[in-house]
Amino acid sequence: MFRTHILTSELFTNTVMYVFVLLILIGTLLFFKRKSSARYSATWTSWKNWLLLSPFIFLALAISKPWPLIFITLISIQSMKSFFQVTGMYHRSGFVWSAYLISIASAYYIQQDQIIFLLISPGLLMTSVSLIPLISNNFKNMIQYMSLSLMAFSFFAWSPLFLGKLLNQSGGIYLVLYLYILSAFSVSVSTSFTKIIGRRYPFKNISSRISVEGFLISVLLTLVLSLGLQDLITPYIQYHKQEAWLLLGLLISLSSHLGRIIVTVIKKDLGIKEVSLFSISKQDILSYMDKLIFTSPAFFVIYQYILN
Repeated sequence: MFRTHILTSELFTNTVMYVFVLLILIGTLLFFKRKSSARYSATWTSWKNWLLLSPFIFLALAISKPWPLIFITLISIQSMKSFFQVTGMYHRSGFVWSAYLISIASAYYIQQDQIIFLLISPGLLMTSVSLIPLISNNFKNMIQYMSLSLMAFSFFAWSPLFLGKLLNQSGGIYLVLYLYILSAFSVSVSTSFTKIIGRRYPFKNISSRISVEGFLISVLLTLVLSLGLQDLITPYIQYHKQEAWLLLGLLISLSSHLGRIIVTVIKKDLGIKEVSLFSISKQDILSYMDKLIFTSPAFFVIYQYILN
């Protein structure tokens, strides 16, 4: 069931060790702060959850095909479900199931190593949900339902499914690990330094967790991490190897922050509170997918450009 050649590879084991060392360092700092406030206590508890969850994430990517793609698809569907629930349209089954079925169909064609269906799937969903008012002979709130269906699918299914397409490539598991580690690291560092030295908040009406100072430091440290993890991407690149880690690291840092801001706008409008840095909650799965909204498709396109 597991791909033993991946589990036993030096690159995979080194990456796992790299991540756990980083988690242990963060955990050590939280351990001494855990009793100073309720916020640190909650973050310490959540950090322990991450420490327990991380091995399962690595193993999920190392199992035989098509299980990693199935895992991504299920997470995407759960994310859309959460979005439909918080926007109050989960009861509109026609719109909900249209998004689910097109997501499943996109995953099927990705498994067949075909990308064309994924590329046209937003148009297919738009066509499907546009027919629902005609079939139901109803016009009330249909603009909102159609718009929210397209937003849910585009943000939380279409974008993450590019990870599935990356998994089909040579060394795909390493590409996905590189992408997610850097995006999570970038956002986490930005949040941490914003709390410590943040002075200028360009989006203060939207989020107090993004400052100019925190963002710039996160970009710099993300590029350092990208350099350290460049072996995850460069073995399959023939040209521009030195530029690849710089370009992709910068891309991930910028796009992950953009996705985070956009989801924060949605959550603020819906009255949903932001969660702590390491929080794990079924109800707030949107916060864990926000980094992938723009990062996954952008990374896929730029990586293909560098590769070719």
